[in-house]
Amino acid sequence: MSDNLVVHFNPRQFERLESLLSALITSERQTMSAITDALSDLNSKVAALESAETSAITLLQGLKSALDAALALGDPAAIAAEVSQIAAKIGSDTQSLAAAVTANTPAAAAPAAPAAPADPATPAS
Repeated sequence: MSDNLVVHFNPRQFERLESLLSALITSERQTMSAITDALSDLNSKVAALESAETSAITLLQGLKSALDAALALGDPAAIAAEVSQIAAKIGSDTQSLAAAVTANTPAAAAPAAPAAPADPATPAS
């Protein structure tokens, strides 16, 4: 007894299978390309966030160093002058940071319009 299985396809069936397989491969490539693009975009956004975080840390460390240096002066008038300069720098840095955050923050979705009030002349059911 033989265990051979023979399947016969006519050329049209074979061409149809080829066509379906080709379409499936094309769809898979498009899906993989979209996933790759999305991951690349996500990596870019993460890198930008990490860069912003590093910048903020550097700014805060610089401010702490400037305040420590001002306090080390020991002269109240010199400390007040140094703190005044630091405050001015904080103000300008805050404006720059706020502008950068605003520029890189997606717009919030508009809230849904409230439902129209019921017409008092119409009886409720």
